[in-house]
Amino acid sequence: DEELLRRELRRELAGCRAVVDFHCASCFDDELGAPLAVFLLRAATSAIWDRLEARGYSKRKIQQNVECEIFGTVAEEVEECFVREGRAPVEELQNTSAEDLEANVARIVARVRAAGVV
Repeated sequence: DEELLRRELRRELAGCRAVVDFHCASCFDDELGAPLAVFLLRAATSAIWDRLEARGYSKRKIQQNVECEIFGTVAEEVEECFVREGRAPVEELQNTSAEDLEANVARIVARVRAAGVV
């Protein structure tokens, strides 16, 4: 229920700055204000498959996630919700390996610190 999620996000994020990990860009409506930045994590489809298989996802769910990556479904939604509307800069980050993850965390933390949020 996206409307319930939006209400909870508005309640939880009211008056504060936060780092939010999400999979649905359309859940961030204008009432939440403009984010500092949006980081779109991308990964090799083989890595996505292996991660989800290790978590016990069904083959169908794994295929759906891999197809979303192949077709850029989330990237398109982020483009529509943040870039076209001029709400926030979007940075696409590769997140296939453990090294990628470490570099991404460092990059995001640096961006947040540079903005004076923490």
